[in-house]
Amino acid sequence: MPKSNDSVFNEPHFRGDGFVGDPSDVAAPAAQLPEPDEPLPVGQGAWDEPALSHDLAGERPAEVQTYAQWLEAGLARISWGESWGITFALSLGSGLWAVIGALLSQVQSGTAGGVLLIVVFGPLAEEMLKAAAALMTIEKWPYVFRSPSQIVLCCIAAAVGFAALENLLYLKLYTSEPPELLIRWRWTVCVLLHVTGSVIASLGLVRIWRKTMETRQPPRVSLGTPYFITAATVHGIYNFLAILANPMFAGGP
Repeated sequence: MPKSNDSVFNEPHFRGDGFVGDPSDVAAPAAQLPEPDEPLPVGQGAWDEPALSHDLAGERPAEVQTYAQWLEAGLARISWGESWGITFALSLGSGLWAVIGALLSQVQSGTAGGVLLIVVFGPLAEEMLKAAAALMTIEKWPYVFRSPSQIVLCCIAAAVGFAALENLLYLKLYTSEPPELLIRWRWTVCVLLHVTGSVIASLGLVRIWRKTMETRQPPRVSLGTPYFITAATVHGIYNFLAILANPMFAGGP
């Protein structure tokens, strides 16, 4: 007879009937198994495994909720009106979160990191911060969004909030008596740059969200990586060209 910790029947996530063999033949202390009235975390049951044989595993226990069931329950619980209300709240939250990102960006730009920080690490951090609120929502509560436009809206709101505070800091605090051309440049070109980067990043978020909604599987953030890198690259190229064009742009957008 195998030891209790050597048997598949001793795995806390592998529960049910219909197995080949008799699990009672294996000495598995009941204390090691979760109680029936203690549901497993969503997505951690064996019934979420793509290679699971339902013929062998038997019927799914009632206390085990698959990710697809959890997602369906969330979609049924939140109406379209509530979804858009949460989206607008997230848009405001994205702007506030971007404010923190703008403050951190200005602190970093004043350090000795030099061109590498401004051209590579700074743009990547800024683009991810602007997308952070929407990305967290997709990872934790994807059923909140009902349309890709909601995700894009959150990212654009973050970009506008980020650019606005950054411009105020740069023009009012970090630059004394800025020329009119610089003021116009930052409120047009720099704002457009931030919005463009966020729209590109939002396409990555939309790809992640759509895949989850189509497959009813947990979000795969890696699906958005090419878009995040593209947004950071566009941002970094602009920063590099701005540094070359005029030293007063060394702070970066």
